[in-house]
Amino acid sequence: MHKRIPFLLALALATPAIAGETQYTESLESVLTMRIDGEIEVAADGHVKSHKLNTELPPEIRTPVDKAIGAWRFAPPTMDGKPVEAAIGKMRIALVASQRDDKNYVLKIENVVFNEAATQAAASPPQVSRDITIASKRSMPRFRASANVLVSMLFHIDPNGAVLDVAPTQCTVLAIAPAQDPTVACKTLERESVIALRNWKFNVAKGGDGQPVDAMMGVFFSRDGSSSVLEPGKWRRELRSAYRPAPWAKADDPRMGTSDVTDGGLQQPYAGLKLEEGIGKIL
Repeated sequence: MHKRIPFLLALALATPAIAGETQYTESLESVLTMRIDGEIEVAADGHVKSHKLNTELPPEIRTPVDKAIGAWRFAPPTMDGKPVEAAIGKMRIALVASQRDDKNYVLKIENVVFNEAATQAAASPPQVSRDITIASKRSMPRFRASANVLVSMLFHIDPNGAVLDVAPTQCTVLAIAPAQDPTVACKTLERESVIALRNWKFNVAKGGDGQPVDAMMGVFFSRDGSSSVLEPGKWRRELRSAYRPAPWAKADDPRMGTSDVTDGGLQQPYAGLKLEEGIGKIL
């Protein structure tokens, strides 16, 4: 069943089309997205013990989102492969609205990423995933165009901090001049980001099993220097490429695309929380 959004909300969603939108090809889809930040606690058997939404939302959005989160089911949480009593973590929810006609939109939770998660075991303090920080930025991607574009980049990093590989997972065009081709802009920015970021160095906290670790970062190309599009709780109209897993990704690796980017720099997919049921359902 499609969700009919109240008239005032529909007006809020009816943002102007992006300049040059008629130039887009079928490889870029037009959608409305909203980011919602919150916290969650998952019990040992995988049910949601509690959650909190930190982003201000109107009741017509908060109510169905709260209900959906309460029904999520996780794989039993672990730390280093061992079961724990509970997992507590921060989350970013990607909400998508797809227009069906002049008055109706279909709302769904497209994805959720868990960051800064901690696990708890009996009589022991919480443990967090391994920290990764940027040690050096040897070069920065550049693009001379009148456009606001966000590219999500996934790093594959060895335990010593060297980049084994880096790949774009998604490109979102938020605004572009009529003379610019958005598809070409995405391809160019993804290529320039790979060239620049593959030479970066990282600090990786000691520990783990000696295997490579992943971290995601959003690269924002802005014609006006603004990054307000990253702010949660606001609808934004975007034209985006399909999500593409990194070449080294496993089938059950978390999805991390442009809707999952935060202002905090690097983000790590957290393997201790694995959502098995609840994503993609219409609200």
